[in-house]
Amino acid sequence: FANGAVSAAFFSLVSSAAQRAVKRTVVTAGAGAEGVSPQRKALQKKLDALVKGGTLSSERSFENPDAAAREVLGITAPLSKKYGLEVGGNIIPDANGGYSYTLPIIGGPGSVALDPSYIAYHTHSAGGFRFSNQFSNYFGNVVTSDMAWIASSGKSLYLGVQIDQTVRIGVCRPGICYDVGRYGTDPGRILQ
Repeated sequence: FANGAVSAAFFSLVSSAAQRAVKRTVVTAGAGAEGVSPQRKALQKKLDALVKGGTLSSERSFENPDAAAREVLGITAPLSKKYGLEVGGNIIPDANGGYSYTLPIIGGPGSVALDPSYIAYHTHSAGGFRFSNQFSNYFGNVVTSDMAWIASSGKSLYLGVQIDQTVRIGVCRPGICYDVGRYGTDPGRILQ
């Protein structure tokens, strides 16, 4: 009986800690140091130039989240691969009844912070066209997988990856894109 009580108490403690972690900032695809590297500076400079030139704009309105994701990921996925850093942001309802994307932020080689309050988009700087699904990887107050982000936020997550010279874009929606396979989950729906 004592062993059962101790086990139950331990399970409750671990479960509560995991739930608190999920409710805080959620990060996709791995954890790593994100210091200010030359690649980060160069990527930020490139993103700033694209914003200044109007190529990237959080002011444009799109009919649906798919269209917003196509634009921002079509631009950022090649840069993510070139500089070896993930980028991401959110797709939010706008004042025109459509959707817009937030300007991309730079993450690390395998992660980028995403606001779980809204639909999100992100790139993978390396690897295949798969959503990561390592639910068990908790580091401090972050969840480190795409599928864990989807499960904890209840929101759709878009992924853009450049493979050879082609940008592939897909989306996983809660309840449609499942946590299967050791190496990740194929996109629930491919946009491009």
